Amino acid sequence: MYNMRKFFKKIVDGLVFFSPLAFPLFAKAQDEPLITDVDQIQPAVEKIVTYMYNIFWVVAVGFIVWAAFLYLTAGGSEEKVEKAKKYILYAVISAAIVLLANGIKAIITSLLGS
Repeated sequence: MYNMRKFFKKIVDGLVFFSPLAFPLFAKAQDEPLITDVDQIQPAVEKIVTYMYNIFWVVAVGFIVWAAFLYLTAGGSEEKVEKAKKYILYAVISAAIVLLANGIKAIITSLLGS
């Protein structure tokens, strides 16, 4: 069976290497600092959070696809079926938590007025 740790390490390495944020960071590292004013902190943090949010969805879909693969190749083995069900359950729970966190952020932002 394929080692899950190696699988996800390859995914994360690929995302970091080909990320759209990595290239500007490398280019600006030689010229000037990315943040020169206090007003630039919030947009930088928002970009990082959005980037991590997008990475989360890629990994969550990957988990669901992997769980579906395990389920389809279980061949009647109860252990593999239970493992696949757990993966799907954990992916759905984590997706619900992220959606709630994003909703709470929107509610707080609308209450504060900015």
